[in-house]
Amino acid sequence: MDDENENLVGIDDVYSDNELQTLALVSDLCVLVETVDGWLESDEGIDPDFCRYMGMVLLSLANQIVPAN
Repeated sequence: MDDENENLVGIDDVYSDNELQTLALVSDLCVLVETVDGWLESDEGIDPDFCRYMGMVLLSLANQIVPAN
């Protein structure tokens, strides 16, 4: 595996000990995808509170991944 991909893990690996957290994360990411798709494909307005929430979700996910050293 090359250096830039050594921190890549699957969603199931991130919360391998907590299925409920995995399901919540998958649900949040599905909502993110659908919402951003709506922004790109229509005239839907961008909700800054939603952006902040999703930023926190992604930051929380990133913090769960232990960097390879």
